[in-house]
Order: sequence, then structure tokens, then C-alpha cells
Amino acid sequence: MYSTVKMIIDFINNNPKDYIWHDISSTLSVTEITVPLPKWQRARRFVIIREKIIPKI
Repeated sequence: MYSTVKMIIDFINNNPKDYIWHDISSTLSVTEITVPLPKWQRARRFVIIREKIIPKI
């Protein structure tokens, strides 16, 4: 499952005009994608949330 999620995130990041990250706070962003995986009867909507990691100084 991890490799599939990684492929979806890479696809989102490689297509910034189609999938826009929306800031919901100073450290969180969200986007969504509909994915038709081969073993599923219908496509599923994924909501991806990313967190900006602030390095500790």
C-alpha cells in the first residue's frame, strides 16, 4: 500500500497545475485526487494532507 500512496503523491507533485496544494494553516496543506485503481470496481477520492516539518535549531 505504501508504494501506491507514494506513486499518487509523486503524481500530484509532478502535476502542480492539475493538483493545487491549499494551505490550511502555517504548517498544513491539503489536496485531493480521484484514483481508479485496477482492482477496484470504481474510482476513489483521496484527500492528502501534508505537514511542513520545521527543523529544530
